[in-house]
Amino acid sequence: MHRSHSWLRYIFVLLTGALSSTFAFHPNPCRAASQGDIKQAVTRAAGYLRDNISSFRSDKRVLAAYALYKAGDPATSPAIAGVLNEIVNKFPDGNYNPDIGNASMYEAGVTAMFLADVDPEKYRPQLQKIADYLIEAQLENGSWDYRFAAGDTSVTQYGCLGLWAAARVGIAIPDNAWDGVLAWHLNNQQEDGGFPYVPGSKSGPGNGGSTLNMSGAAVASSLIAAMHLYPTESKQTFGFSGNRSVTKTTKGSDQRFGVLERREPQDETEENGQAPSPFPTRTEEPYDVQSSFANARQVATKALNWVNGRFEVENSVGPKMYYYYTIERMAALTGVEELGGQDWFEVCSNLLVERQEANGSWTLDLHDREGPFPVGTSFGILFLTRSTAKLLNRLPRPQAIGGGLLAGGRGLPDDLKQVDLDHGDVKAREPSGPLDELLRDLARAGGDDIFEVQQKIVEKIQLGDRSELIGQTDRLVQLLDHPLPEIRKTAMWALGRSDDLKLVRYAIAAIVEDPDVDVLIEAHAALCWFSRRPDGFGLADNPVAALPPEATDDERRAAINQWRKDAVKAWGTWYLRVCPYEERDDPFVIKIARRVNSRR
Repeated sequence: MHRSHSWLRYIFVLLTGALSSTFAFHPNPCRAASQGDIKQAVTRAAGYLRDNISSFRSDKRVLAAYALYKAGDPATSPAIAGVLNEIVNKFPDGNYNPDIGNASMYEAGVTAMFLADVDPEKYRPQLQKIADYLIEAQLENGSWDYRFAAGDTSVTQYGCLGLWAAARVGIAIPDNAWDGVLAWHLNNQQEDGGFPYVPGSKSGPGNGGSTLNMSGAAVASSLIAAMHLYPTESKQTFGFSGNRSVTKTTKGSDQRFGVLERREPQDETEENGQAPSPFPTRTEEPYDVQSSFANARQVATKALNWVNGRFEVENSVGPKMYYYYTIERMAALTGVEELGGQDWFEVCSNLLVERQEANGSWTLDLHDREGPFPVGTSFGILFLTRSTAKLLNRLPRPQAIGGGLLAGGRGLPDDLKQVDLDHGDVKAREPSGPLDELLRDLARAGGDDIFEVQQKIVEKIQLGDRSELIGQTDRLVQLLDHPLPEIRKTAMWALGRSDDLKLVRYAIAAIVEDPDVDVLIEAHAALCWFSRRPDGFGLADNPVAALPPEATDDERRAAINQWRKDAVKAWGTWYLRVCPYEERDDPFVIKIARRVNSRR
């Protein structure tokens, strides 16, 4: 599958020339992980953290609780609420007192991110004290460390993350703190463009040489500092969208042009409907900034080039799971979609889904050693949920078909006929050809051609004249009998966008009879749209999402059959309540009534 290159993908090409041509190719370690696979992996990982959080060390409990929150657990859940209470108790004298030891700066950074996401107003006093703690701990050269006066690239990354979290909620961070970060990175970048763990020392993985972990961390830290000192230039150069307005999803909401997507809790603020801006206002104190925006761009560009030329699906030098979260952050801040000529999220997600343990954990990270495994498992969740990209409102558009996960239309202009989205930026485009021709192509498609036609159909329905869809519903109904499930799935998706309640019966019939799980998923999503019920009566989006990877065929069949029974009862009951009176004697309606009544 070939993907068009957006201008954000290689933003640094426009700034400094072509990226290094020394691409390291690594074949996919397993089959491509679907959105359902990724969602299931996150669910299982969250279950592991939830079940074992009491056995984790204090600082690792904070990381685990943060990951649980990003995975969708509410702040009131026992695991998260317990950790929040522990955090509050670390301010006994009004000052922040993290656990003493090598992890104190990491703990401070993660704690700040956690509190800023959960409730920035409630925890503002604690965030202020954490910011004070980090500012006081910053070395004169602009870095952070716990062992050496020279500075540690990894510790500095988490110092920056903590100050960024505090700044997002309106806490003033002195310009000299960010200026020091840029100066330290500018002064310690190696000749090859990368970064080691401790510049000037052989300490840490890599023995003083540049590593993927530290080079990715340096890109992120430099850009975080630049966005605070030079917010206008950062927006223009790196394509950030700034403030992101969040529309809450409620039952009955009329979201246009798209599948009713389950909104993740971290995508919304619970009270005011707007997420904090990643671009807080600069402090007003007089300070002559020494580092320029060009300095930040230079550091980030050279380090990104280094990472791009040496990208690995599985990091060979240093912590492995730490690597994934670092890459996710770096890519979110730069807008890069490919590294080493590959879709970094796709190939890394494939490996993570493949390598997840039966209990939901990831045991790859040396920070966990012999177990338990809170660090690796938490970093896995933060990567798969694309935590930083969500913060910056830079999630890519999901795949059009499959899993009922098409993100549709929220926040777009009213006239969608001549626009497209590119990481949040609207650009002109022409929708695909006539829908009737696309549907004929779909009926004849096979193999890899199906995906291309699917994409064109989705684009046409989203951006084209919706009356054209209404005129093709008979053809779509015919395609529901096609022998290829991919074609049935596409037809079901399109019918679900028609808003014609007379077509509800075909979605219910698919749930009753269709043997393919993906068709069931799209039929359920279509019914959510028809009914304006995003909760789907509490039914799982995917009948087999809760099963472990090692589930047997019999277990999968049993789960599908049970889901099918529950879905028929829920949707059948709703349909009997809303179908027109004149259709009550229709054979299909009578058949559904018998099925529903037989299960009561």
